Amino acid sequence: SVTPLATPMFPISFRVFENILEVVPRNSDKRKINMKSPIQLLKDLTFRKKILMCSLLVSIIPVTILGAFCYQQTKDLLVAQEEANLQTSLQQAAASLDNQIQIYNNLSDYLAFDTDLNDAANRVYSNYMELYDVYTETISPLFLSMKNLHDGVERITLYSGTNMEKHGDMVIPLAEARSELWYDVSIHSSTINWFSPTKGTICSVRRMPD
Repeated sequence: SVTPLATPMFPISFRVFENILEVVPRNSDKRKINMKSPIQLLKDLTFRKKILMCSLLVSIIPVTILGAFCYQQTKDLLVAQEEANLQTSLQQAAASLDNQIQIYNNLSDYLAFDTDLNDAANRVYSNYMELYDVYTETISPLFLSMKNLHDGVERITLYSGTNMEKHGDMVIPLAEARSELWYDVSIHSSTINWFSPTKGTICSVRRMPD
């Protein structure tokens, strides 16, 4: 009979190690990169390539200079034209504004020196019938006709220093205008004064002749 050998059993275990592999080239710190200078590269070119490069440079440089010159000239021309157009537009706008102001100044002069309106503004009234006649026969027809002739006029108002009663926005007692922006200047001036009491609104104000 064969008796098997008593083979001892040992436990087998594995251990994982972290490893780093480094490869160092021989004489790596002494290696030099051989880079040729532009002059050397030019010298190494063949004669045919040198001729080709010179031809390209000769053709490109004048075209580049000419293009830059044309660009600058065109730019200056366009800027000058735009400046001239803006100047013309500004002059036209200023002339139109002056014309409109003159129209309204003429309207103010016409109303201020109207004999019937002056008599009505400087008169002291003894009863409401007299006021009614003045409102219906003088002030309302005159102001409405002026507004119809001038579409840009929103309202015409007479601020009365006599005993005239308020009549819509056509006649208002002078005492109610003391807080207005234009009051202090206009009450002492017989010339036409322009004001902007609110944003987007302008008005001409003058003292009526005595």
